[in-house]
Amino acid sequence: MDEKQESKGTLSMKEKAVSFLRLVASGKVRKAYSSHVGPGFCHHPPYFRGDAHSLMLAMEENAAENPDKLFEAKRIIGDSEFVAVHSLVKQNKDDLGGVVVHIFRFRMTRLLNCGMWVNPFQRIPLMRMGCFKLLKMCIPNALSINSVSYNSVILNRI
Repeated sequence: MDEKQESKGTLSMKEKAVSFLRLVASGKVRKAYSSHVGPGFCHHPPYFRGDAHSLMLAMEENAAENPDKLFEAKRIIGDSEFVAVHSLVKQNKDDLGGVVVHIFRFRMTRLLNCGMWVNPFQRIPLMRMGCFKLLKMCIPNALSINSVSYNSVILNRI
């Protein structure tokens, strides 16, 4: 997607969703809103009110605190008025980052609704993670579970 497409308004809904996220990540929150958010927009955050204005202020605050944020869209899936963007977000170049999935709903050509799921990367032993304890219990002696670095799971056969 290029600036000509964006200025002409010829972006697909997938491209609009990614454009919105790229603008926000680069600190251009108000441009993201004016370009892509429609009337009645709401968000479903766990930490603050879900109205458009509250989200915009939180995004601006985050952009000021993390001016070197990195955003990389990995997968974009669209179905009717829904678009899901699976991405990697790092607050700075040294941050492990986290996997983020945004689910957008469009009305006409504007964003109407947004939900988000975040899974931060952590360097912790996998045995502390409940799902792997369950895996180990279900398949005893089949797998030796070591550690995780970024999103790589290391499984070794015994």
